[in-house]
This record gives sequence, C-alpha cells and structure tokens, in this order.
Amino acid sequence: MDNDPFARILVAVDGSSTANAAVAAAVHIATVQGSAIRFVSVFERAKLIAACSEPYGGIDVGATLDAVEATHAAVIDGALAAAAAGGVRATGTVRDGGDAADEILAEARSWQAGCIVIGTHARHGIARAVLGSCAEATLRGSTCPVLIVPHAASAVWRRVACAVDDSPAARRAFSAALDYALRHDAELHLIGVVPIEDAYAAAYERDGFDPSGSVATIYAHPRALLKRLAEEAAARGARVTQHVLGGSDIAERIVSCAERYACNLIAIGTHGRGGLTRAMLGSVAEGVIRTAPVAVLAFHDAHTEHAVEPAPAAAARSSTS
Repeated sequence: MDNDPFARILVAVDGSSTANAAVAAAVHIATVQGSAIRFVSVFERAKLIAACSEPYGGIDVGATLDAVEATHAAVIDGALAAAAAGGVRATGTVRDGGDAADEILAEARSWQAGCIVIGTHARHGIARAVLGSCAEATLRGSTCPVLIVPHAASAVWRRVACAVDDSPAARRAFSAALDYALRHDAELHLIGVVPIEDAYAAAYERDGFDPSGSVATIYAHPRALLKRLAEEAAARGARVTQHVLGGSDIAERIVSCAERYACNLIAIGTHGRGGLTRAMLGSVAEGVIRTAPVAVLAFHDAHTEHAVEPAPAAAARSSTS
C-alpha cells in the first residue's frame, strides 16, 4: 500500500467544480492503474438541523433534510456517471453524520483507502483564509496519503516533482512518485532544497561564489541523496532529472522549481504526527500545499496501515456497489 497509494482511492465529492477536478484526477489514474474508486459525500445532518432550528420560523425541517439528502445522492450518482464515462467502475456512499472531515476519515478507515482525494476551493492551494476547512482537517487527521487537487489543476500528470530529504515520509513520497512515473510514462523531477540565505544561494548557484568552501559542503549531502535516488529511478527505467536548490523559503523553492519545469503533481512528505498537525502549520509541506497551483500528494512519517486503528461504525445512509 505504501508504494501504491492509488490502488484504492477514496474521493470526497460535493458537486462543486473543485470536487469535479478531484473526480477527474482519480478517474484518470484508475484508467491506467485499474484502481478501485469509492466516492463519499457527507450529509452534515446535525449542522443543518441546527441551522433550520434558528428562530426565523416557516422552515419545514423535514422537507429541507429530504431535499439536501437527495442532493447528496445526486452528487454520488454524478460522480459514478463520470467514472463510468471514463470506463472505470466505482462505488459510492452518502455518510449521514456530523463533521464532513471526520466522516471522510471514518470512511477511509472502514474502506481501507490507500489515498484520499479532495479538492480545494483556494486559487493557489489551501489559502490562509480557509484554514480549518474540510480539506485542511482531512490532511491533519488522515493516516493515509492525501491528494489535494486545486479546481484548475490538470488531471493528467506528465511531469511529477518529488521533494526529497532524509525522512521516511519523503522516501514514501519518492516511491509513490517513481511508481506513478513508471506506470504513466511521466518524467520524474527530484527536488532537494538547501536551507540557506537567498543571497548565498544565488551567488553560489549563479557564479560558484564560495570562498571558504562551506556552501559546497552544505550542498554536498542533498546532491548525494538525489544522485542515489536518481540512479535507483533510472535503473527501473524512469526518466529522471535532479534539481538541488538553495533558499530561505524552502516551500517557495519547491513550488517555483515545479512550475519552471511544468510539473503537474508534487509529491512531498510531512513530518507531523497524524498528518499536518496544528504544530506543523507554516511548515514546508503545508507551505507547498497552500501555494502550489497543481495537485499535491502528501505523505507523513506517522503513516500506518488502517487496520491499526479500528474504524468507527459506518454511518452511511446509502451506498452504491
């Protein structure tokens, strides 16, 4: 499962253009890899009842609930139709419960998803203004990789960027990126960033300026790491390019490099326990997710199989198999 997060793909849908982008990405992957796809839409009944119970009067709560539930069922039907149009068989469910992110995570556990795919409404990733949104909460709580798809992102990834460091999470990201590149005949771009002041990085990379030799020493380790991974990828038949960069804003360097080489997907590891924890806000991984205009596949060090954590009882109102 680690090396192929796309074997079982759970896609969160709500009928929006961003969710439709997530559906398109998942369907494209499945057409090549034969992935199992499941769509989930969350009927936040409790929140709706609370909203309808405000003292404004004249609201038929029962009729409103029925209408919203029917809308969620139609959203699932639409996603299934999109999958069928792409030649992909899929299943879908409407979960009737509380918080949308909690229900998505519960469905991922019960279905043993290898990856959760979710769209974001932000123009450039998850904007600061919507922290605490469903997408951010799903990232924070997931124990499996999460693919964030901006609404304008391409569903076809011909060039994949992978941010590399020494962490187990980055290794998982590399393995998944390499596997995807091989399956889809995509280019693989490995990116290593040296945390160094911009002025020193620019002088060294542009002019080779390094009077004491200390800058070259700092660059040596990521270069060796990327060289080793590139050799591994090439030995398996991948088309791979290495990029070692320096800068004080590591996330910006990763995103700008990916954009420079027209990469359609960025794979990256996070180091927060349980996904992007609150302590990780502002981290490199989250900085990439916030600002990248392309899809981002995030792994983390605490990744475990879903079987380790028992799934809560499913609260699905309807399911299509």
